[in-house]
Amino acid sequence: MAVITISRESGSGGKEIAALLSEKLNYKILTKDLMIEIAAHLNKEGSAGGDSTAGTTASAELLDGILAPVGQKARASKPSFDLEKPLTIRQVRDLVLAAYSHGNMIIIGRGGQVILANKPDVLHVRVIAPLEKRIAVRAAREGLSLKEAQKKLVEADKAHVDFVKNFFDVDNRDPLLYDLVINTDKISIDAAAELIFEALNRLPKQG
Repeated sequence: MAVITISRESGSGGKEIAALLSEKLNYKILTKDLMIEIAAHLNKEGSAGGDSTAGTTASAELLDGILAPVGQKARASKPSFDLEKPLTIRQVRDLVLAAYSHGNMIIIGRGGQVILANKPDVLHVRVIAPLEKRIAVRAAREGLSLKEAQKKLVEADKAHVDFVKNFFDVDNRDPLLYDLVINTDKISIDAAAELIFEALNRLPKQG
């Protein structure tokens, strides 16, 4: 029932590592888009209420419904929602805590390393890479010039830093927030996934 949080520099391979771990561990991935979808359900149904515990419970129930295998639970119809609409700090906390309660989850970004900082059975990972390598990767992936790729990367990195700073007053680049920091300059995506897998297995066992 362990949980992995992954904070990453844009273009460092964090999402690809999460995908490999999801397949290897049979874990589900909580992304920004899924968070927004769940928040849209809760807003539509008025489930959040005024109580934080109730909000987390409602989020957990909806998360279970969305992540359940086909045939086990019917997934609610997907409402229209705006991917650009920012989530509130309360929604983010409720959804991350719901994912923690669900277990067997990989949480990408969204301050998971801060919200779950003192929780047992959680491995906090940071994935980084040199800017030059990340620029080359993004330029090749999206057919951009190096200058365009650098601009997009700088903006994305700033957005990640600002999100955690504005919501939690923490610098997400602080290595003390993490149990494992991986530089994919020399360590391949496959090797990084293996390192995280091994570290997860070595987490202190909870009684």
